[in-house]
Amino acid sequence: MAVKDVTNLRKEGKLDEAYKLAMQDYRIDSNVWTRMSLFWVLRDLVQNRYLPSNDMEEAHRCLDQMRQLLPRMMDDRGLGEIAYKKLCKQILPYADEIKDLLEQSKTVPGKAYEIVTERFGTDARHLDVKFHEDYGWIIYRYIKACGESSDSVRIRCLLRDYMCLKNERPSLLHSMMLNYAINFSKGHPDFNFYNFFLMWGVGNLRREDFQESRVDGHGIPSLVYRICKAIVDSSCLFDVADFVSRFDSDKDFVVECLRQAYFWKLMNCHKENQYHDLWHGFEVYADSYSSLGASGWHSEILKIANRWMVDDDSKRFVPFVMKWLGEGNFRRSDWMKEKGEDGKLYPSLAVRSAKRCFELLKATPRNLISDTTLAWIKRLYSEVKDNDPDDDWNVRNYAAICVWRGETDEAISLYKYLLLHMGDKYYLWSELAGISHDDNSVRIGLLLKAKRLERNEDFLGDIHLALASLWQSEGHGALAKEELEAYANHRKEKGWGVSKLYDELFMKMSSCENHDGRVDQAEYIRKAEDYVYADFDWVDFVLVDKWKVEGIEHCSLYASGDLSFTVKTKRFPLLKSLSKGDIIQFRCNTVENEQLDRSSTSWMKRMVTVKKVTPLVARNSGRKKWSILPVKYGIIDYVNEEKRVYHILTQDLGQIFVGYDGEALAVNSFVKFREYEVNGKKERYTRAVSIEACESGDALPNMRSSVVVVDDVNNAKNLFHVVFGSGEISDIVRFDQTDIRPSVGDFLRVTYCVKSNKDGKKRVRFLDIRKTDEELATLRSSIRGRLELKYSESWLGEDVPDYGFIDGHYVHRRLLEKYDITEDCKVIAEIVLGGDNKWRVYDLKVLY
Repeated sequence: MAVKDVTNLRKEGKLDEAYKLAMQDYRIDSNVWTRMSLFWVLRDLVQNRYLPSNDMEEAHRCLDQMRQLLPRMMDDRGLGEIAYKKLCKQILPYADEIKDLLEQSKTVPGKAYEIVTERFGTDARHLDVKFHEDYGWIIYRYIKACGESSDSVRIRCLLRDYMCLKNERPSLLHSMMLNYAINFSKGHPDFNFYNFFLMWGVGNLRREDFQESRVDGHGIPSLVYRICKAIVDSSCLFDVADFVSRFDSDKDFVVECLRQAYFWKLMNCHKENQYHDLWHGFEVYADSYSSLGASGWHSEILKIANRWMVDDDSKRFVPFVMKWLGEGNFRRSDWMKEKGEDGKLYPSLAVRSAKRCFELLKATPRNLISDTTLAWIKRLYSEVKDNDPDDDWNVRNYAAICVWRGETDEAISLYKYLLLHMGDKYYLWSELAGISHDDNSVRIGLLLKAKRLERNEDFLGDIHLALASLWQSEGHGALAKEELEAYANHRKEKGWGVSKLYDELFMKMSSCENHDGRVDQAEYIRKAEDYVYADFDWVDFVLVDKWKVEGIEHCSLYASGDLSFTVKTKRFPLLKSLSKGDIIQFRCNTVENEQLDRSSTSWMKRMVTVKKVTPLVARNSGRKKWSILPVKYGIIDYVNEEKRVYHILTQDLGQIFVGYDGEALAVNSFVKFREYEVNGKKERYTRAVSIEACESGDALPNMRSSVVVVDDVNNAKNLFHVVFGSGEISDIVRFDQTDIRPSVGDFLRVTYCVKSNKDGKKRVRFLDIRKTDEELATLRSSIRGRLELKYSESWLGEDVPDYGFIDGHYVHRRLLEKYDITEDCKVIAEIVLGGDNKWRVYDLKVLY
């Protein structure tokens, strides 16, 4: 290949031959490869022949050819352009002198700088632009060498001289000069680095300047971060949004660099106890950086504000968060719970901050909180509720905010919602009573409910005073006095002083009208409960069980198959005096949830809807024991006297086992009972209660009844066989069980139960058997068709029909003999369904 030959000749120094071959190849086929081959031959001619011999005419001619070849040749790495520019500099006047001064600047930068400025001036106006890069390196090395010994003015002049150069930018030199300016600015506050950087040019940053580097295994922050840190540390006033907008696609990166730098600035202020600068820094940050959106370092700054704005400085937190949050600067991760060193989960940053703001505003007099602040905290807590819906305390705080804003109806609705889940919390009843309500009796009931729930007098002081005030307004002076005495006695016992409100109420006692008769405080509580839970209907439940766990009594209550619950007896004092079977009415909150079906035997588990019942309030129903449970009937099939257990066959074709006390009922006795369902560990099962004997006339109409067909009669064994249907159960009836003597094909109506033997096989227990005119085509039918006979040889040597088929139905030889059928013929056949689920012919009529 000619290109390869040209390269070999060039490397051997045979430039004339290489040039001749390259030109020849170029003229035959001008492509990227032939152009590149010729370019490098021309480079060698200029560099190794014409420049050393000072033949500038030939050198210019070759450079002109190189300039024309460069744009159309293969030069991915830019080596050709670098080589061309280098040669262009070498043919210029002063090239050798500049080259020597550039080399000299590496060892004696001061002398090199002095010579170059004497020859070409500090602004290099008399020097070709191609040498400005070299001139810039000489300035850089000089400024690095004398920086510490020179005053600020001198350094700023050198930086100005560099900026006047027209060297290529962006470049390594340009970035290094900026890095020097960063370091210089740290010790010279009179140097405005921000303005210098804008003059330096945001667009002159290289991609490398956005990346971290490593030196001796240590990470070095990116140049862009160091720029941001220098600007932040300088405390200069600048338009942050405008500055960030200059970075186009790198805005987010620059925002994080600025915020990271600001974070460490605040950390240093705190470390050095520069609190004036610290608080001022937080204010400046909130004003200038919050509009830039959410980010990781933005959240880190909120964390340290949360830690440091405490005690006397707590007043700074709410204004800071209001500005910090802007239009919504919480990230998704800020709403996620955080795992502590102990492995426990703690509230998220967003929730912690919102709760802190709430507590601070709660402790602030209402007249000192603006409507704007109240509207803001409500919006924030609305977001908290949506992101952390399982925390009822968030709802409670939100309700308090509604009270602050005078939004009473919304607050009441929220408290009613909370009392569905936290009805045992006294403070919720007390707080709801504190919300304006026209009916004092309801407020009294709410407070009495709170007092009943909380027995620790340390927490009941405000409740006593509120009740005393309401009793006075209702004219019940004695009750008011009791509350005041309870309050005062406990305060005295604890060594605490009494409040101003107590003194005011005590002074009013002498003028308080006393209408005291007998006051039913329980009625007040019932009225309050009805007010809170008015949206929920009363539902009857039966107390089905009581038991104790570690000395604590529990109750199980049942209304229907999917409506039941268990509860500690102390939750509803009414339950203590009740026994199994008693009926109680509850207002309940019922929520449907999906869960795995534990009763499913399939390997693929399915989801089922389950009702979670939360009882709210209870009252006596006055109904008879067990009366809400459905009445069922059955028959006692067996009595295990040793274990005192009945085996009862039920109207639902089930079999239940029920323990008994006292004298046992007899086997075969009809009984009626009540039943309910129990959720076992693996499946649901039925439990019977309130069992008592009954007349057959009461039980039989409720037992299962079906039409059956007789498919076989065995007089020798004194029994016949009945079939209930295809795929259903079948069984025998002995003659001693009934007076009926049916024929095959007869229909009967039977009343029955079903029992299982020890081997698991199901058998029918017949309770009543009657003849019936009812007919079912699914059990008995007629078919018309040709009877085809099948023969076998008799002992006499004659062919006699042995059996036959009608449309695939077997015909026994007895029927052929009965009707003397000896040849194929058309017939009408009567067929009946057998216990094996196959149809069999039991009668024929020959058609001639």
